[in-house]
Amino acid sequence: MKAFAIVLSAMVLTACGSMAHEVASGINNSQLKRTVGMPYAQVMYEHPDYGKLIGREQLRTGDEIMKHVGEFGTASSNVAGIYGKQEHQARVVYFLVDGKGNVKDWATEFYKAGTSSCWVGICSGAKQEQVPAEELDKIVKTSGGASLAAWRTGT
Repeated sequence: MKAFAIVLSAMVLTACGSMAHEVASGINNSQLKRTVGMPYAQVMYEHPDYGKLIGREQLRTGDEIMKHVGEFGTASSNVAGIYGKQEHQARVVYFLVDGKGNVKDWATEFYKAGTSSCWVGICSGAKQEQVPAEELDKIVKTSGGASLAAWRTGT
């Protein structure tokens, strides 16, 4: 019976984590929609929470992809409140910027950036996961749900 309760708890925590991700994605996308047409410099001034600039990519169309990564938060799970794990989330936000410096589109995704072990509510031993830029390029989705290739090919 105890094993059943643990398995059920794990399933509920996984479902809650998934719902939280969906809610966060919806809020994130709503904020990003408002950036289209705005000057990129203004967007970054008003929203430093989009993260630090980690790269730029010049496209043959004259547009530029501005690549940002920022902290997003943590999600915790535990067994009977004694031992658990804390997962650190990060958010990738890319902006497609035209030659005049205005945002044409955006792309985003969340990813696991690290973990910590927790004992009686105190978490330590954080392990950061370094994700190469090429991998971030693969996981982001544009506002229309396409891969980054859509911007690179101009489609």
